[in-house]
Amino acid sequence: MQTVAIIGLGRVGGALAVSLPRDRYMVRQIVYRSDRFLDAVAARVGPGLKGVGYNAIDQVDCDIVFITTQDFEIENAVSELRGKLRRRSAVFHTSGSKSSLVLSSLGDADRCIGSFHPLVSVPRPELGP
Repeated sequence: MQTVAIIGLGRVGGALAVSLPRDRYMVRQIVYRSDRFLDAVAARVGPGLKGVGYNAIDQVDCDIVFITTQDFEIENAVSELRGKLRRRSAVFHTSGSKSSLVLSSLGDADRCIGSFHPLVSVPRPELGP
């Protein structure tokens, strides 16, 4: 089972957390600036989820990291994550306006980086699938 961290708990981050198949992915950590959706997401994700305030990121020890912040915050998230990621983790962002190059400082021989963007509108996490 792949462990997942989500950086940014807005519509996309929350919807992603509740939509990942639980038999293949365990959302273990959500980093948020506002915990507005945290209780609703935690109730749907289940036990083992750790919510962390954005300024309190110590280490992100997951196989996959999704940066789901607003586009203008991605560089800040990348800067905050530098030196705090598992060595072989994969890092993705969900921006529709930025390429995966914005993650290049996190990429090395042991880490994959990439981007993807949902092609549909995303509901609020508490209303999700």
